[in-house]
Amino acid sequence: MLAPIDSVLSLLARRVCPLYVPNDRASRSPQLVGSSVLFRDDNHAYLVTASHVLDGLGDRFLVAGDRGFLLIGGPRLAFGHLPGRSVDADVGILRLDPATVERLEPHYLWSTRSDVGIISDYNKFVLYAFLGYPFTKNQPVVKGITRVWTRAYFYLAREFEEISALGNEGKNSKVHFALAILPKVRGLDGKSRRLPKPQGISGGGVWKLTIDDSLGYVCGWELVGVAIERTKRPEAFVATRFQLALGLLDRFTDPREEVPQGEAHPARQEV
Repeated sequence: MLAPIDSVLSLLARRVCPLYVPNDRASRSPQLVGSSVLFRDDNHAYLVTASHVLDGLGDRFLVAGDRGFLLIGGPRLAFGHLPGRSVDADVGILRLDPATVERLEPHYLWSTRSDVGIISDYNKFVLYAFLGYPFTKNQPVVKGITRVWTRAYFYLAREFEEISALGNEGKNSKVHFALAILPKVRGLDGKSRRLPKPQGISGGGVWKLTIDDSLGYVCGWELVGVAIERTKRPEAFVATRFQLALGLLDRFTDPREEVPQGEAHPARQEV
């Protein structure tokens, strides 16, 4: 399947959603905390995001959809981190109830295990798209509101950064990967522009886009990671490989595991 890159990015943007806390004390309006990937697996639906985003949301939070905000909650699992003893995977998942899924379906699309892939060595015909909801571009106006407008943004990258060079405690190349970014880039329309601040992108998805070398169209895409942070020296986005999220999904379906309701469960990950 061949498709223009802007069409593919518009499609993938519907596979991520913004997450808000209900009421920020300062602004008295919902406050964006981060982004998440919508995922279906084994007849259940989930939000896959960063662990620190789940921590910031609390037991009940808001998702934009259905002409406004939906208040949701549910059982969740997240990787814990023991400094010096475990890898900081920074990935968590929350299972959605069927009623919430039904209300979200008109507005979003769902990824599945068949969409998941792995990163590859550098190739000039392979791009990586970080998709999520920047805080500065998704602040809701509540007074007199009848609809909530949100907009996902994408950050395209190709050059890898060495995880060991970032100086981040608890990160390693078996679990994470990093891609270099530039503060000012050219958009798909050819115009030079400065990227919006990425606060809020955490928890969003990272897709690998393979470009046809003769036509310049996207010929394939795979979900390869969950965005977790940005570093400044060097300028890079850090992501956790999506296979870590699949491991948490497996724990939800394991009858030997008791999944707590509405609170994070530290699943220790050692690598």
